[in-house]
Amino acid sequence: MNLKLRPCTNEDLESILFIEESSFKDPWTKNAFYSELCDDSGCSRCLVVEDPSCSVIGYIVYQKILDEIYVKKVAVHSQMRKRGIGHFIFFNLFKEAKEDGVFKIVLDCDVTNVEALRFYKDLGFQQVSEANRDGSLRLENKIGAAT
Repeated sequence: MNLKLRPCTNEDLESILFIEESSFKDPWTKNAFYSELCDDSGCSRCLVVEDPSCSVIGYIVYQKILDEIYVKKVAVHSQMRKRGIGHFIFFNLFKEAKEDGVFKIVLDCDVTNVEALRFYKDLGFQQVSEANRDGSLRLENKIGAAT
């Protein structure tokens, strides 16, 4: 599949919200995504994955702070999962991180999301904390671990 990763625009928000609402039990609002798009600090990025028909089929929101990237949100359309799209997103994130001198990538994952935890561990992420009050685990990948 010929995929394209590009910066998110306001026109993508409805597609992102559809994916978000079908992927998370506590989804972000349109305003939450909009505030990421309007971040003037240059730290936050929102990227979307387009398929050959230019449909948005996934996204990632992350923040780069010094030598670390914190992944705030990542999701793939439910009908497009298990087709390598998540790997495509993270392959590009790892590539960008290495080019920018990032030391590690950090994210939180719901402790009950066994598929996501397995996916992240396959990418070289390791658990670095016990579940917190909201039921999420902190995972990190020191760049180079499995890229």
